[in-house]
Amino acid sequence: MYKIIANDNNIIPYRKELNAITGSINASILLGQIFYWYEKNGGDFFKFKEPCEHSLYTVGDSWTEELGYSRREFDSALKLLKDKGLVTTKITQDRRTIYNLNLELVSKELNSLYQKLETNFIKRTNQTFPKGENALYQKNKSDFSIKNNNNSSRDYSETTSDIKEKFKKEIEPKKTFEISKYPNLNLEAFEMWCEYKGNKYSVAGKRLSANKLNGYDKDTQLKMVEQSIMNNYQGLFEVKKPNINGVVASMNEELSQEALAIIKGSDEYNHVLDDNWLSRGVPDEVLEFNRRISEQKELQNKQFIQIGGE
Repeated sequence: MYKIIANDNNIIPYRKELNAITGSINASILLGQIFYWYEKNGGDFFKFKEPCEHSLYTVGDSWTEELGYSRREFDSALKLLKDKGLVTTKITQDRRTIYNLNLELVSKELNSLYQKLETNFIKRTNQTFPKGENALYQKNKSDFSIKNNNNSSRDYSETTSDIKEKFKKEIEPKKTFEISKYPNLNLEAFEMWCEYKGNKYSVAGKRLSANKLNGYDKDTQLKMVEQSIMNNYQGLFEVKKPNINGVVASMNEELSQEALAIIKGSDEYNHVLDDNWLSRGVPDEVLEFNRRISEQKELQNKQFIQIGGE
């Protein structure tokens, strides 16, 4: 019976090195499975915590069934991963839980972890051993493999460098940006934004920006990009509505100054103390100014109506 278990390929791997990151055996196993499903799905994925009546649930395809965890054990493991920022989740309207990896943080943590392990291992192996004592590197790898009936094997002779390289391939952030994932994206606006950000704009940054823009109509996306570029912003923000009170005050100030200049430049103003200026009627310049004031008020009312209807 033990041979069946020993040769079973349908096993869930446990890498004890991950405990330095997660702080828990259960969390390390769960993180390894999230790596697996994330890679298999090409990104975020959904999975049910335990058996349920949901139409998308498949028997055996839940976390508690897959890992053999109780509900409490799973919740505790997931909480550790979320608290450390390694994993994020969100619940959709149809009650599915979506799991996602913080690839940048995961890569940083793994690189740091395996660099430390490799450094410590080199320090240990630089010691002088009696002949044959450092057997791990003197025997053939086949001596440390378990063979099954199908001639497949699980290799137990992996070095720290082998493990580090394998993890790099498994969870290293993808270096390509898939624009097809954002069907509503204004390509012109997005290209303008990427050009503004420069050649060093990361793939992760492009994904975040594209995801944000994709939630707005294409005209609004262009306005958001133009607003950020004009104001030298480093990120994208909702378009600011104009400050109507400020606009009106500025316009009134400009017109008041213009009226004062007209009056001061007239002969009537220069002789206002000697002659009865008002008795001769309002100058044509002032009448013209009043007419422009009326037109300006009508324009302001139209602007209020337009903005109120947005």
